[in-house]
Amino acid sequence: DKFYEGNPYKTIKKVIDLLAGSFALCIMFDDQPGKIFAIRNVSPMVAASFEDGSIIASDLTAVINFSKKYFVVPEYHILTLSKSGIEVQDLKGRAVEPEILEVNWDITSAQKGGYPHYMLKEINEQPEALERTIAPRIQNGLPFLEDDGIDDEVLKKADELREQNKGKTVCLAVGRHVEYKGFKYLIEASKKLGDDFVIGITGKGPLTDELKAQTAGDSKVQFLGLVSDVELRARLLTCDIFCFPSITKNEAFGLALAEGMYFGHPAVTFTIEGSGVNYVSLNGQTGIECPNGDADAYAEALKTLANDEDLRKKYGEAAKARVIENFTFATFKKNIRDLVEGL
Repeated sequence: DKFYEGNPYKTIKKVIDLLAGSFALCIMFDDQPGKIFAIRNVSPMVAASFEDGSIIASDLTAVINFSKKYFVVPEYHILTLSKSGIEVQDLKGRAVEPEILEVNWDITSAQKGGYPHYMLKEINEQPEALERTIAPRIQNGLPFLEDDGIDDEVLKKADELREQNKGKTVCLAVGRHVEYKGFKYLIEASKKLGDDFVIGITGKGPLTDELKAQTAGDSKVQFLGLVSDVELRARLLTCDIFCFPSITKNEAFGLALAEGMYFGHPAVTFTIEGSGVNYVSLNGQTGIECPNGDADAYAEALKTLANDEDLRKKYGEAAKARVIENFTFATFKKNIRDLVEGL
């Protein structure tokens, strides 16, 4: 009531400007009967429309009784659900067509399967689920990705990137362009580096335009957009330093961080209280950890690694070993089985 003046979209924009952290909101207005408005950041939300109406939920299992076709709600987009369907628009009011996905598993897979509650079911099924996902992509103990269309293309692209960036220290950052990812601090750090650096940033998001504006006059920063799996792996192969500038505990673990480390690269991170990021990459062992939001310190860390090839190699080798020993499929599978057997 405090913000509402008859326009749901303007009201929602005002409210989310005041919010920090993760959220998923479904909102109804007295003067908008038959409509639900929704918006999210990080927290999960899926939606679907079908013959008799539309549905939105935090989990796919609530949707598939109504429709096997659904979409993941894009972050910072406003949805309008009604009996006639779903409209999606970005915060600038532009209509957006979401990517429609289709469920390829049976509803029984989402049921409790004889367990008293879902938590026990998920704990007991994790080893099997992981094995179904990973096993087809392992041959002779090594990753096999040809069935996913990834083979010599990666190496060919990697050769192109090496030639393109010859003589440069290549830094790579991966992620959606949202506040907690901290890309603005990486861009600020870039301004303190010499022209012998290249800073590649993949992805896009609500802050893309703002971040591009921040790079004005700094040709070192390259916005790569949404890249294919082939290009991503090629860039992970050929970068020298993996940048992970997240700043809040919305970054609970850092899957992209572990992936960058697996390719044998030192990581530069910020200290994040309450996050697993600083557990994944260890300061002084697998990379350099900087005070949160300190762009000067981040730039100095990049310079330190760029100027010391032996240190890059030492941290990079330790980074890969840490991921293999702690965060691979085999390790998770063993830990989960040990946990289940200990119940």
